Amino acid sequence: MVSGAEAVDTACKIARKWGIVHKGIAAEEVPVLGTSDNYHGLTSGIWPIMTPGSQEGYAVFSKNITNRHPRTGELLRYGHVEDLEAVFEEFHGRISGVIMECIHGKAAVSLTIAFLARAMASVISARWLSGSLRLALQSMVWFTINDCADILSSTFQEEIDFASGVRQLCKKYNILFISDEIRMGSAKTGKFLCSDWLGPENKPDMITLGKSITGGAFPASYVLGNNEAMSLVESFQSGGTFTMAPAAVAATTAALKIYDEEKLCEKAFAIEAKWKETTSKWNYPWIKYVTSRGADMSIATEQKYGTVTSRRIARLAWQKGLFIYPTKAAIRVHMALTISDEELEKGLKILTNVMDEIESYEDIPGSTHPSDDAKHGGY
Repeated sequence: MVSGAEAVDTACKIARKWGIVHKGIAAEEVPVLGTSDNYHGLTSGIWPIMTPGSQEGYAVFSKNITNRHPRTGELLRYGHVEDLEAVFEEFHGRISGVIMECIHGKAAVSLTIAFLARAMASVISARWLSGSLRLALQSMVWFTINDCADILSSTFQEEIDFASGVRQLCKKYNILFISDEIRMGSAKTGKFLCSDWLGPENKPDMITLGKSITGGAFPASYVLGNNEAMSLVESFQSGGTFTMAPAAVAATTAALKIYDEEKLCEKAFAIEAKWKETTSKWNYPWIKYVTSRGADMSIATEQKYGTVTSRRIARLAWQKGLFIYPTKAAIRVHMALTISDEELEKGLKILTNVMDEIESYEDIPGSTHPSDDAKHGGY
């Protein structure tokens, strides 16, 4: 395939055929399930499995691929094994597969602790505090912030535990487990497959790969799977105009060689360590917390803190030579695994400089399209 959405659509198509052939499910009621807060693509075949949004305006619905409880219509939530368990107990006989991005890197944490730490830091700066009281409060803040850091690091394990729990349920109820690794695969998290974090006992039945699988040199995507599933695909049942293009194959094999020769899985951990070293020194009231999964980072922000928004941060970074991706209440930061130490240092300095200066800016050149600004409320 070419795009990630094509790969995901193909994997789900194969899973449904597997359900028909191996579980005897009727073709008109053989769903593949997903969970909330996953990005799989915007094609008609995949859009229904994503968090509800603009699909209704395009009449994109499907009972054969959904992230809702078949009976209640309730959204199946990422991070909540009990949601999938309840569905499996009732409908496992007609569910063919489950697809998800196993590792997200943007899990929520206890924001109360982070908020208290910032509030206490503000109190400490008050001039009326006695020296002994200030010292005591400083100790409390240090303890609170370090507790918060422990919670942040534990969210990675929570993601692993959730995906592992769903995988085990799939084994119990004979349901295919599909790991969408278009974004988080290809060594980004420090292991070549992000599902490797689940352990060999939780190996997926199918995996989708794309984006950096070619090092960005050529668009290509792939579906990997066990023999029982993949052997169902016959001639002219899956393909595309540029599928198996010589340039795509050459780019993929060259990239795979570089992953090994340059030890890019290890490089992901080195990038993460530098990120943590830099962000541990940050103290900005509009930042709730930061996360990192290898070379995949996220900055959770207040939707609006004075004039500071994630989009304005991204605009200023762009003006200074750094491209980051803003959403309404977060900023995604992804680094090429082949980045040099000098480039990494330069990028982190720019980002820190942006955080230092953003409050003092009024108009920032290069604003997004006015209609986009209006849609997002100026964020």
